[in-house]
Formats: sequence, C-alpha cells, structure tokens
Amino acid sequence: MLANPHLRLEYRAFFLYLAIVPLILLWFKVQQVQLVYGFLGALFMPFVALTLLVLNNRVRLVSAEFRNSRAMNLLLAFTLLLFSYIGLREILALLVKP
Repeated sequence: MLANPHLRLEYRAFFLYLAIVPLILLWFKVQQVQLVYGFLGALFMPFVALTLLVLNNRVRLVSAEFRNSRAMNLLLAFTLLLFSYIGLREILALLVKP
C-alpha cells in the first residue's frame, strides 16, 4: 500500500473525472442546463418524502423507536401530495397551452 494516498489510482481518476465531466456542459446552452438543474432539483423533495415514507416504516429495516410517527407520516404524505399536485398542474398547463 502506498504511503501517500494522493498517489493512488482512485484518487487521480476521481480528479480526472472532476475535470472532464463538467466540460460536457459546454456543448449545451446555459438555459438548457438551468432547466435540467431546476427540473432535477424539483424532484428532490418528493423523492426524499417518498423514500422516508417507505424506508422508515419498514419493520425489518428500522426498529420501533426510530420508525416514523403517525404525524410524521401525515406530513410526509402531505409533502408528497402537494409536490405531485403542483407538478401535475404545471405539466398540464404546458400541455394545454392556448
């Protein structure tokens, strides 16, 4: 094993990845990148709410003391429904443009 971790192949490959992957964004317009970033960012909150609802209520995965309470389940479900409603409303507004 190497004494200096900065000389390892994984370390150098990661920095090569950090240097090259953002260059791909140069082929797109700034507005396109912003649109994709906004779209993916908007999916984050419902995804987190769904993940917490599913995983924190599994008996096999989480002990009883760490499982979601009924109030937390209601808040997460409300968050998921709210973001789904807003998202569907925006999609329908784009599809049914006059």
